[in-house]
Amino acid sequence: MKDLLPAGATSAVSRAGEARSTVGDRPPLALLAPAALLGFTLWQFLAKAVLYLRSPFSPDYGEGQVLALIQRMVRDGTFFGDLQR
Repeated sequence: MKDLLPAGATSAVSRAGEARSTVGDRPPLALLAPAALLGFTLWQFLAKAVLYLRSPFSPDYGEGQVLALIQRMVRDGTFFGDLQR
């Protein structure tokens, strides 16, 4: 059985008497923290996505500012305000 294991691996005997390799075995508690972190970030992402999709407001990418500048250009002939007004 020893010659079938990779270098540096040990074997353990289970209760049923079968030999199993312990290469790469991690205790369940070592995987608990990364799994909890991944679950928490996934929950945050999904919660924010739902809030974004349910929001009655649309994102403004600056179109309102551009339209206001165009209206000012048409009305005043310049983008800049009059200091005398």
